[in-house]
Amino acid sequence: MNYKSVTPVTFFSGVLVLIPNYPVLNILLTSFIFVCAAHEINVVTATLVPYFVPKDYKLMLRNLIIFCLCLIPIGVSGGML
Repeated sequence: MNYKSVTPVTFFSGVLVLIPNYPVLNILLTSFIFVCAAHEINVVTATLVPYFVPKDYKLMLRNLIIFCLCLIPIGVSGGML
């Protein structure tokens, strides 16, 4: 049997190439960027959750109604309803 490569050819096709000809360094760098982006999303989400999901059920119901009133026209214009 003839084994040319252990990894498939398309394995690195979805990786963002920042530094050409250095696939391992590209994987490390893009992984670091994705981890930093995930951390920032976590921080922003933790900051905004108290405003969108309040402890008081009346405020939460108000936010849900406002959300639905904003979402229904978007769905209608997109052809979902």
